This record gives sequence, structure tokens and C-alpha cells, in this order.
Amino acid sequence: MAGEQGPWLREALVLQWPAGADPLMELATLRPENETSAAEEGASSFDAWMQQADQHVYGTAGCSIHDLPDCDFYNMWRDGAPPSEAADTALTEAGFDRFG
Repeated sequence: MAGEQGPWLREALVLQWPAGADPLMELATLRPENETSAAEEGASSFDAWMQQADQHVYGTAGCSIHDLPDCDFYNMWRDGAPPSEAADTALTEAGFDRFG
């Protein structure tokens, strides 16, 4: 049985390319170097959103948003909350509303 391939392996290795196509070139053209994936674009948009939230926190409390207890910023961003709202939520959860 050593070296024997099961039917799942034979099927998993079957790729069909157009006649005369070079599979390596086909794979290389699937994603040009200058394009970013949706996840990468989302990460950079999230980073920019977090920077705006951080600026809001700094202007309000004089500290970084990263100095506050953790909040679910990613889901706030994904749900479309403005950075200022996320910053205010983080400040409230950290107890800053009690001092204002």
C-alpha cells in the first residue's frame, strides 16, 4: 500500500488549463503585483479609521486610544460607526465620562 494514492488525492491534483497555456504564467496573472486584496484594503482602511479615533481620544483625554482598555473597534468599524463614536465609546467604557 505504500505509495498508493487514494481517489481523493488523484482528484485533488487534477487541474485543467486551456490548451497551450502555461500554468505558472496563468497563476502569475491572477493577481497583479500592484493590486491589493480586499483584506489588505480593509486593513489599511481600518488603520486609517483607528488613527482618526486615536486623534479624537487624544484631543479629548490627552492619551492614546491604545492606553485605554480594549474595545471591539474592528466590529465598530465594520458596522460603519464613525471614528469619533468609537473613541467616545472607548472613553466611556474607560470611565472618562465620570470625570467630565
